[in-house]
Amino acid sequence: MSIYVLHKAVVNDIEKMLNSFWWGGGGGTGSIKWLAWDMLAFPKTTGGMGFRNYGEFNLAMVAKQGWNFLTNPTSLVSQIFKARYFPRTSFLDAKLGFNPSFAWRSIWMSRQVLLCGCRWRIGDGSQIRVMQDPWLRCKQGGWLVSPQNQGVYDLFLAYLMIEGSKEWDVEKVFDLLSAEGANSVLKTPLFPSVQDDQVTWKEEWNGVYFVRTGYHIVARYVVPTSQYQVQGDWNSMWKVRSPPKARNLL
Repeated sequence: MSIYVLHKAVVNDIEKMLNSFWWGGGGGTGSIKWLAWDMLAFPKTTGGMGFRNYGEFNLAMVAKQGWNFLTNPTSLVSQIFKARYFPRTSFLDAKLGFNPSFAWRSIWMSRQVLLCGCRWRIGDGSQIRVMQDPWLRCKQGGWLVSPQNQGVYDLFLAYLMIEGSKEWDVEKVFDLLSAEGANSVLKTPLFPSVQDDQVTWKEEWNGVYFVRTGYHIVARYVVPTSQYQVQGDWNSMWKVRSPPKARNLL
């Protein structure tokens, strides 16, 4: 599961066995299925029971391979895959390509997890594209919102910075971007201690990808909203001082 995205039928078989264990004590006759498995596998924060969804978890595990492509491009496996499938672009911009291997198809599918959770840490700005890469520090997301001036789409971030300094060129920013976009850029801090452009995982304090937070990203953004999701202050209920069985019953 850390290398290949399993077929949906295989994932369903695994979850059926888990379902049978929890509801039927091993699949005995006469057992009652009190809740749909999809509801059990939904996060506790949105009204579920917090059981792991193995299809989503599988995607988060495979995304670890894509993270290695981004952060360790000199490794042998990264160089082989890059030469074969995305020689002229980055992994985040890669296409599926012609006649892909099963391994590459799986890693490429997991790319959407990284697109939702990665962000560039700004060094000199020479590798970060203004429009195509996530680098903003906004609640709405890391990308600069379209539409913008046509000339901006081919620029790198270094062009919006004062040469030889870690400061924004305010005049250029307002000339090239919309007012909303310019304000978003100027709110993004530039740290002198960061010398090189670097991809980080924004869900972790140390910027390193973890499958745990990758799984949260999949459940939050990648997989369509489930019919079992129920809005409410579920965290407060799970923090109630009562025996665990009472909270589960609620």
